[in-house]
Amino acid sequence: MAAFYEEAESLSPEEINLPQLTYVSLNGNMLTRVPPVLKFFPKLLQLHLHINRITDVRELCRNAFNKLEVLDLGNNKIRELPVALVHHMPNLSLINLINNDLANVPPLLGLHKGLKTVQLDGNPLKTLRRPVIEKGTDAIMRFLRDKYVEERDSVIEDWAMEMEQADNQYA
Repeated sequence: MAAFYEEAESLSPEEINLPQLTYVSLNGNMLTRVPPVLKFFPKLLQLHLHINRITDVRELCRNAFNKLEVLDLGNNKIRELPVALVHHMPNLSLINLINNDLANVPPLLGLHKGLKTVQLDGNPLKTLRRPVIEKGTDAIMRFLRDKYVEERDSVIEDWAMEMEQADNQYA
């Protein structure tokens, strides 16, 4: 199944035709990137990419993932959590980022209204200290909210804006 997701880039949404799919689990498939084909699942609510080798989550920074409620990216090699990811997932209630290579977490995450669970253990975080993480999601969210500066922390990355424009062009 993982091979399908890796090789399905050239397929159109009509060729994939899984409009009702709400749950995808690609745990433990040695994926090195987020499969681009996932953007063609308009009703996706849960995405599990746990225990892979993913380093970059830019592919998830799209309006196509605005219904996503659960995002499990634990045990990968992710180095950055883009501001755009937080912006494009207003319905997210759980994000698992344990055991990645994150040095920072965008303070905008602390303003996310729907997040009930944020898991960050096992990352080399420079801004969030272990005692805050050990206190759980409420403490993490409070810490991030306190660090938030609108002019600096709400700016969506240029590459994400370009990707969104390209997506709108083909929609």
